[in-house]
Amino acid sequence: MPFPVSAGMTLSTTQQLKGVFNVDDVVKITAAGGVQSMMASVATGIDAEDPFDETLDGGSARGNHFCLTAPKEPGRTSAASIIP
Repeated sequence: MPFPVSAGMTLSTTQQLKGVFNVDDVVKITAAGGVQSMMASVATGIDAEDPFDETLDGGSARGNHFCLTAPKEPGRTSAASIIP
């Protein structure tokens, strides 16, 4: 969403994904232009599969972790191979 947000302003937006097969399976959110804080959450369908392999970074293979904050969290290695 490349549009300006005034300093001190809070913005909330909702985006629906999974509209096109193999197009929006993985989404990268990048903070730019002085963003100080961001939060993201993901609601998935019952058939959703975790795209990240947390075991490559010493994390647990249990559960589904659909959001991560690379380069700090388990899953970063597989995320780097999925998202250029």
